[in-house]
Amino acid sequence: MKTRDHHYPLYPLALFLSVSTTVLGAGPIFNILDYGARKDSSAHSTEAIRSAIQAANAAGGGIVCIPPGTYITGPIELTNDLVLEIEAGATLQFPATRLPFTAGREQGIECLTPVPLIGGRHLHNVSITGRGT
Repeated sequence: MKTRDHHYPLYPLALFLSVSTTVLGAGPIFNILDYGARKDSSAHSTEAIRSAIQAANAAGGGIVCIPPGTYITGPIELTNDLVLEIEAGATLQFPATRLPFTAGREQGIECLTPVPLIGGRHLHNVSITGRGT
């Protein structure tokens, strides 16, 4: 009686390697603290977040990192080829203020809608990750 060698497919390993490569190859990291954000909510971090996103955009993409802390911010406009990583322990707080309006869609109808708290238009290759709030 012949025994058969058991060969296991390499699919799980290949999938893991491709996912790891994608995440690690997302581009440079832009920490919002390097752009003046205050993690103790003592000042608005809107401009620091916007500057980090624009730096990532100028670099052709990357990861905008929001480290643990509490950040007060206005609306965040994302760009293409961006990962917005909100780390565990990070909280984004949006003040209860009237938002400006922009062209958008609501229930399939083109109209003016409030600017989204986190959003953008005609984006590709964008993700929001992390365990923050």
